[in-house]
Amino acid sequence: MRKILATHPLHPRATAMLAGAGRLAVASALDPKTLTTEARDADIVIVRAPLPPELFQGAANLRAAIR
Repeated sequence: MRKILATHPLHPRATAMLAGAGRLAVASALDPKTLTTEARDADIVIVRAPLPPELFQGAANLRAAIR
């Protein structure tokens, strides 16, 4: 199952829509180290905050970062 990481909580409707697409997780913090660690196994990152460049190097499964 795909992992979808959001930098911030999503609207309940968006959460419901994504339920069939994968397992949704919300980042526990926005600092570069935490984001990079939590995105390591993510397939998709939904962004409302800047992403650190090192996140892209460590996320081998990452297919999209969307806003």
